[in-house]
Amino acid sequence: MDSQTTVKHQIESIPCIHLPVTNLERSVEFWTGNFDCTFGDEYQPETKMASVRIENGDWIFLYEVEKVPTAPSFKGGTLNNSDNDQVFAATLNVKNPQELFENLKEHGVRLGQLREAWTGHAFDCYDPDGHKFNIWGGEWIESE
Repeated sequence: MDSQTTVKHQIESIPCIHLPVTNLERSVEFWTGNFDCTFGDEYQPETKMASVRIENGDWIFLYEVEKVPTAPSFKGGTLNNSDNDQVFAATLNVKNPQELFENLKEHGVRLGQLREAWTGHAFDCYDPDGHKFNIWGGEWIESE
């Protein structure tokens, strides 16, 4: 290889996230019941692990642990389009954030404020273990 050649190793996607959870059954119900996730592999609770898939086929892996690590806080204060400084575990893109917000609210899920964000709407959503997710829906526009 020529010493002047630069090889780029760009990330093409993030096909899965891995979450520690304290109660596997409760977390499975959260993801399958609220977000229509399906099992990626046969669900065997005795393994203390579950894999669920979202609509586009990406994965969420749930691992039962004794204690979930403390949620990290952003030193710069409140995050953009958020209610506080807790760092997001991930941003989840949805088709109708307003409708999902109301549905989750009716089911007692801990939520932040629904707000206009970029080209759509967003809100904070917390799973049963306190992982914070940025739920966002809108038109994705790449900046030039």
